[in-house]
Amino acid sequence: MRASLPPGTGEYHPVLWTPQAAGYVVLDLGNFGGNFVSGQHVNNRGQILGWASDAAGNAHAYLWEGGPLQDLGLLPGGTFSQASWINQSAQIVGYGDRTDGNVVPFLWENGVMTDLIPLA
Repeated sequence: MRASLPPGTGEYHPVLWTPQAAGYVVLDLGNFGGNFVSGQHVNNRGQILGWASDAAGNAHAYLWEGGPLQDLGLLPGGTFSQASWINQSAQIVGYGDRTDGNVVPFLWENGVMTDLIPLA
C-alpha cells in the first residue's frame, strides 16, 4: 500500500499493489476530496486503514474493504481522526481530538468510535 499522485489531479490517493503473474496490479483506493492521505495498516483479511483529508483539509480515519473508503468519523466535538492499527476482528485503534482539545486514543468497532479516555 502506498500513497501516489494520480497524474494531473494534484491529489494523493492510497493504492494497493497486488502481485500478478506478469508484475503487479495497482488499485486506487480513492480519497475524501483533500490533498493528503496515508495508509497505515493492512490485516490478513485485506482490510486497509489510515487517514485521508477532506476538501477542508481535515483528516478523517478510513477503512477500506474492497469498495469506497469508509469514513470512520470523529470523536464528539473533534476535528480530526487517524486510524493506526486493525486486528482480524476489524477492531481499529487510532487517535483524534475531542471537545476539550485533547488528542486521545479511540477504538472503532461495529461502526462506533469510542473514546478510550472518557471525559470526567
